[in-house]
Amino acid sequence: MYQLPLIRSKCPVFCFGLDFAELLKEKPENFTMPWVKDLRIYPNVKLSDFTAESVEYFVKCILEIFPNIEKLYIQFKPLKPTWKSGYGIMKVLEPHLFKSIPLSVKGKIEMELLSNKKASLDKFYKLTEGDNEYVVDNWMAYKEFKIHDGFTAAFS
Repeated sequence: MYQLPLIRSKCPVFCFGLDFAELLKEKPENFTMPWVKDLRIYPNVKLSDFTAESVEYFVKCILEIFPNIEKLYIQFKPLKPTWKSGYGIMKVLEPHLFKSIPLSVKGKIEMELLSNKKASLDKFYKLTEGDNEYVVDNWMAYKEFKIHDGFTAAFS
């Protein structure tokens, strides 16, 4: 994230990847890219860093750096996901965490959790036992919600 001030392009469409925790630690001060209208971000995230507070702060940072966005697409890329951490994230993420996104901004926030380790079906059911709100199929959980008209979030 500290390299953003080095970008000199004035293109209205901007895409970049970053380390989620890096932005939270080192947001560029007094730096904006007001010419960006269409923003696509692909942050790598350790699931342990992904909390309600960190998500709210991440959104705040993005809106400060890119104050004039009209379209926003964020695809979180979890590092070393597990069913337990991924399901825990689904339970934490709620529309109010994204309330600072202006109504004029359209887009989508996504995260797909593909675990490298296939848990047994028994372990999956044990994890979600009595709390299967987001379970849609064997080894699959899904949560989607509307942030506002034209802006949604989906986590699977």
